[in-house]
Amino acid sequence: MTYERDGGRETGLKVVLDTNVYVSIFNWPASPLAELWWHARKGTYQLFVSPVIIDELGATLREEFSWSNADIIHHLRLITRVGKIVTPKTIPDVIKEDPDDNHILACAITGNANLIVSRDLDLLRLRTYRTIGIMSPIDFLHTLEGFKKAAWKFNLKERQMIPKPQSYNHRNWTIYSINIHGIFFERWCREAISDTKGWS
Repeated sequence: MTYERDGGRETGLKVVLDTNVYVSIFNWPASPLAELWWHARKGTYQLFVSPVIIDELGATLREEFSWSNADIIHHLRLITRVGKIVTPKTIPDVIKEDPDDNHILACAITGNANLIVSRDLDLLRLRTYRTIGIMSPIDFLHTLEGFKKAAWKFNLKERQMIPKPQSYNHRNWTIYSINIHGIFFERWCREAISDTKGWS
């Protein structure tokens, strides 16, 4: 199986996965969390990763799960192919209990990410940091499923209702893309509200 990107940015989300999420994905490939990696490879969201996250993951796989160096190198290379590597210049001093978690925040800040996905309770307790949301892997899966459900109903006819730009320059096509994404996101919000008890 190959893991290189083969799709576009379907949701527009920029995401940082915590080390513990990679550990679950690669050690239990048959688990539901492995679908997060499939979405990253497909391009459903844009993945960001830092050298510190890569180093920590390699050490964890080696020391706690007895992975061979060859397997570690193979999987770390997959991450660098699928994700975009960013190198934070500063590390925030937010989480005192586990300072390593601050590197996750730093990666998200540097990559201008929308979301951090983690199983770490110290991070999850924050809920948000600056403008970055923080959620569990299962909640993120549900979010992606909501986008997918809305996408099926955002059909070609609706796309054709948005006038295409008259001139083919970067600014006009950016506005056109934003309009499509705005309608798509509105549809997703409506679907989420209709499927949630107590919302009407």
